[in-house]
Amino acid sequence: MTAHTVTLALEGWFTKPLNKLPLEERSCAEAYIKNWSELSPSERRERAVEVDRQRAEQDAARLTHARSEQARQNESPAEDAEKLRAWWDVTMAADHWFSLVDVDPLNAAMLLCRFNPNSETVSEAESNRTDQTGPSDFLQLRRRFEDWSRAETRPRTLRDWLHAAKAMPEERYHSWIDEYVDAVDVLTPGVPPWSAAPLAPVAPVATTEAQAGSEKQQAQGRRGWREVAWPYMVAKLCDGQYATAKELDAALRAGAGVPESPFDKGEGQNRGSLFVREIGRPLMLKTIQNNWQKLREAARS
Repeated sequence: MTAHTVTLALEGWFTKPLNKLPLEERSCAEAYIKNWSELSPSERRERAVEVDRQRAEQDAARLTHARSEQARQNESPAEDAEKLRAWWDVTMAADHWFSLVDVDPLNAAMLLCRFNPNSETVSEAESNRTDQTGPSDFLQLRRRFEDWSRAETRPRTLRDWLHAAKAMPEERYHSWIDEYVDAVDVLTPGVPPWSAAPLAPVAPVATTEAQAGSEKQQAQGRRGWREVAWPYMVAKLCDGQYATAKELDAALRAGAGVPESPFDKGEGQNRGSLFVREIGRPLMLKTIQNNWQKLREAARS
């Protein structure tokens, strides 16, 4: 079709039968106005105008998407991290909850299932699903957190509860909180965020051998994806020529499941994700993108 629009291409032919149209115009009519012979000349024109409108909207949507994607790719890791931090600060009041010296177990369970206690209720957490967690995940985390709080009474920050959840691989929590921690780490490298101090000094308590073993296991369980997967990711980056975080993510997915890889291919609710085997959590492409500059620097050193 040499004309820019269907209407222009068929101008002067709307009153003609389909078999009287030249080859190019007939092909256009057959492609865009399927029931030509059943329509009046005015209806054929209306249909052509409508087709042009739809095509213009589709072209505009594609252009907008392309510009948005280009702008996103041109963002630095810091810019991307700042957007993530701002988003979760607004939607989850993350900065508020991470700044508190003591977060109770109920609020912690809600937050780790992506429910903001400032704007959402317990009943909503008990009955609604998010994109990654369901009511049963919230109830199990709540029971585990409340049990731990009764067994060992002391102030706990949201980071403490997050560490506890990481030590419970059988429990599921929402990855938004890991995204937020990673974003803050990109923006303030080397600065431990939210290192809140206890409200009052805690007197030393005699520790039994069983308690010591339990605490040791819990400390080991606090290993995050960096401790588990970072060396492998840096080595992978050294071995291959990956220009973007997305290319590295694809290579990690391709090698997932082999013994030397810390990753498995996600299954069930984690299908399609890069799953960190030891900690039982998915590693999102967004997290790799946020840490892309640090990974490249580590690979060059």
